[in-house]
Amino acid sequence: SCPRCYFCPSGSAWPSLCPAGQYQNVAGQAVCKVCPAGYVCGGFSNVTKPGNETFIDRTDGGAAECPPGFFCPENSTYANPCLKGTFSSEPGSANNSACILCPPGQYCG
Repeated sequence: SCPRCYFCPSGSAWPSLCPAGQYQNVAGQAVCKVCPAGYVCGGFSNVTKPGNETFIDRTDGGAAECPPGFFCPENSTYANPCLKGTFSSEPGSANNSACILCPPGQYCG
């Protein structure tokens, strides 16, 4: 059976890895799924936060929810950071409108 993270169309001699921006979390499939907005797909994705790095390992073939401080449009292969001076405290943001201005007395890098 075709493994997760791969797709096997009719007549396949070997499984093909899902392309960036797509995923497949179910074995035995002929096509990959489009990464939905608010999620990041692409094997091993790296998102950087000030002072540290967070790695999202999607070797299970699934789609990882976009982390707080980032936004992920449809077909995302990586999480986009909020612009300087803005932030997002909620996971799963689909676009940069979820990033709001930093409140008075605070800074957002």
